[in-house]
Amino acid sequence: MKLPDDGPKVVGFVVGLGSTLLASQMSENCVKILAQDPLLAYYSRMAIPGFRALLASFPIPGDPLGYYAGSWREAAVRHGLLPVYSDWECCYALTEGAEPVYTSDTRWTDTLPLTNQRHRFIVLAQAAERYPELAFLRPKRAPADPTCRTCNGTGKRVVNGVTYEAILCECGGLGWYPAGSELGAV
Repeated sequence: MKLPDDGPKVVGFVVGLGSTLLASQMSENCVKILAQDPLLAYYSRMAIPGFRALLASFPIPGDPLGYYAGSWREAAVRHGLLPVYSDWECCYALTEGAEPVYTSDTRWTDTLPLTNQRHRFIVLAQAAERYPELAFLRPKRAPADPTCRTCNGTGKRVVNGVTYEAILCECGGLGWYPAGSELGAV
């Protein structure tokens, strides 16, 4: 995939500091990851319009995910991150630069960049689903992208004929995932 090489060479966002991270400041491993994944590199040059206003909108009235003092979501906002979702092991959020990050500490004291392509896909899909103003982050399906084997393309978890709305499918709710990606370690 060939993406336009326009825009600044900003490739990340320093979590909690509110400043950009230039390629010269990145570890050699991060630069290699960006070089191998054009979609990752493209999203890394983005900025979320109205990000600060979105953070300031918390707590969102009627928020089905819960937002209260001491929650992982409240801690994410306090650290300048947009909370997206959590699973049994990690909490996931976006930086102002649309960079998916995660933590296994609900206080966000050990925030790390998310490098697994499938996990990044899920975070972007869920961010687009949960925040209508982020619909532009919704991944676009390519012809080679397979239908999700778990949900058979519905995006919903079904076990023994029962649909579990609160359980996120491995496809992030889209019914497909990027070709060649694997759901592995974050």
